[in-house]
Amino acid sequence: MVFSGRRYDTGDRGDYLRAVVRIAADRSDLGPDFVEWLREFLLDHQPTGPQPTGHQPTGHRPTGPQPADERPVELRPAALTV
Repeated sequence: MVFSGRRYDTGDRGDYLRAVVRIAADRSDLGPDFVEWLREFLLDHQPTGPQPTGHQPTGHRPTGPQPADERPVELRPAALTV
């Protein structure tokens, strides 16, 4: 079986948070209110003043492997067990 959707490495703190945010935003019962709250939160938390040299936005990976959600993954039945 080949998985071709979005995936996150939940062992990575950043990917774990991205997964939680995406799942919440995609839910019909939570999404609209959550996305509106997140927009307001981001507007209230914009960086002010000059950024340190070499500053990268959160989640930016300038080097290294592709982000986890862009790599195709082959799933085998044993990998699906919990």
